[in-house]
Amino acid sequence: MTDLVPTPAARPRPAAPGTVRWAAFGLALAAVGYLMLTMFAIDDMLSYEGIVRDAAERAGATEQEVQDELAANDTFGIVGAVFGGVLAGVFTVLAFGVLGGRNLVRVAAVAVSGAALLCCGGFIGIGIFADATPETGFSAQVSEQSTDAITAMQGFALVSGTLLSPLGAALALLLLVLPPSNRFYKGVPDAPPAGGQLAPSMTYDPKTGAFVMPAAPPAPAPAPPAGAGPPSAWTPPPAGGTSAPADPTAPPPP
Repeated sequence: MTDLVPTPAARPRPAAPGTVRWAAFGLALAAVGYLMLTMFAIDDMLSYEGIVRDAAERAGATEQEVQDELAANDTFGIVGAVFGGVLAGVFTVLAFGVLGGRNLVRVAAVAVSGAALLCCGGFIGIGIFADATPETGFSAQVSEQSTDAITAMQGFALVSGTLLSPLGAALALLLLVLPPSNRFYKGVPDAPPAGGQLAPSMTYDPKTGAFVMPAAPPAPAPAPPAGAGPPSAWTPPPAGGTSAPADPTAPPPP
């Protein structure tokens, strides 16, 4: 027997397996990391002018050099703050979305996590290249002043954001492609055909993340042999005994 699979609105939503729940946790970690980096970028822009002017006095830089340094820092700071804020919001939405069982959200989470990891790798490469490039004069003084001016809160935001954002994205990317996650998203289709589709009745096992067939119903009782009539309402008494009280509705014995 088959029955009509109800639409997603009527079908109970299965529980997400552990891999999907931990992937959502990884996405939330990435969101917190990018939020930390956004806060650091904004705070750095607000305090950078004083650092640059102090470095200009020590290095004897001109006003034009100061303005160029401030403009470059503001550009990178605004881009970084917007980029980090957008990614923090996207990862937050995906952290809740992957628990809903829609495969399209899973694909988006994998794609965004992969792109974030590539961007992190690119920024790390740029930072290594910048550190390897020797600085002299005003630039060297600005770098030294910026490093010395980092507060404890700024350092915490920078370090935690740098660590949490790639680790959370990598965790989500790995867990969302494991077999339990695949079974969870394949078992909850985004949009079945109009009116549902015919399929065997199945139940969802949250421990394994798979749909299983129910146990077979018990076999019916065997039919009586051909020609056998209903049991007689009267039975003869045992030898030497008495019969049971007669049933007034039973037919008389022959």
